[in-house]
Amino acid sequence: MKICFIHNLYAPYARGGAEKVVVRAAAAALAEGHNAFVITSAPEKDVKTIDGVKVYYIKTGYYNLGRYPLPLRLIWHFFNVYNLSVYCECKIIFNLEKPDLIVSNNLLGLGYLIWLAAAKKGIRLVHILHDVQMLYPSGLIYLDTAKNIDAFSAKMWQCLTKKFTKQVGFVASPSKWLLEWHLARGFFKGAKQSVIANPVPKFSGVKRQAKTGSQINLLYIGQLEKHKGVDVLLDAYEILLKESPDKYKLTIAGAGSLEKRINDELTKKPINFLGNLSTKEVSQAMSESDLLIVPSICYENSPLVISEAFSVGLPVIGSRLGGVAEVLTDDCLFIPGDALDLAKTIRRSTENSQAPQAENYIRTEKDYLKDLLSFAGLEKS
Repeated sequence: MKICFIHNLYAPYARGGAEKVVVRAAAAALAEGHNAFVITSAPEKDVKTIDGVKVYYIKTGYYNLGRYPLPLRLIWHFFNVYNLSVYCECKIIFNLEKPDLIVSNNLLGLGYLIWLAAAKKGIRLVHILHDVQMLYPSGLIYLDTAKNIDAFSAKMWQCLTKKFTKQVGFVASPSKWLLEWHLARGFFKGAKQSVIANPVPKFSGVKRQAKTGSQINLLYIGQLEKHKGVDVLLDAYEILLKESPDKYKLTIAGAGSLEKRINDELTKKPINFLGNLSTKEVSQAMSESDLLIVPSICYENSPLVISEAFSVGLPVIGSRLGGVAEVLTDDCLFIPGDALDLAKTIRRSTENSQAPQAENYIRTEKDYLKDLLSFAGLEKS
């Protein structure tokens, strides 16, 4: 079977967890004997083979969108919905590759005419929801601005994107919350629906190390941006250090605009800053930690880092917001943006030595592909 995966970013331009999901799904397809290729956006047009997967890079302005002035970004968003150039290129690729199944992911940067191109070719299509880009163009909804998703401007945006979803026969999301947000606003009417957990690789031979000493190792892995709650985490860490200067050690891994603040904090607090990590390095950092913290102040779908932590037995605490609240128990949730409550939750979780976790949440890459094909009504061929 030939499977086409579509996502707005791919290596070497990857930024977040959704890109990892696509990479892992494509790798699983190859491992299971399928033929897989990827369509993505990039600063320049190209075709490459990465880890056995053929990747079609379509030139768009998405990767550098953040550099544009706000008025230009707003204009870009409108024209991107009806991106005829991407539509024509995808038609050519579909004719050339003749996929049996298309698995689309984030399409901001590629446009929604791709679904129309697939429908005209009669190709079975599954769409995976990762964020709120179809509901709100920035893709970011903060707790205190959640009402904006139903504001007039947002509804106008949804009118543009919603009509294309009638071309989608199957829609899935790793969180029930995100799926319901779209369905409640009239998206994907008539489509078959499912909740499918994100894929997690098997960290071969990785086990959490037995705790030695009294110091508690806290871990953050993710983008170093405001919406990820990094500032809140640093404030909570300062509270903990004032109470018990030698009890806690914070490790931070990632990259982003808050990197300067973190480097400044290194001179004042015991922080271990690792920068961006490979998958193997992520598993190693998790194996050496006592608690993973997911302090987002925006609505998250289902952060991949949580399931990665589950796979090595690392306890997790996170913001009581969006899909995070579906996979963590009440004792592991804290008030978003509240450094005091975060510090309190860290204390409680580490004193109990084991934060309760949701069960049956881990899906291997092979499981994920099997779930997708079963959902789409396809068997290996």
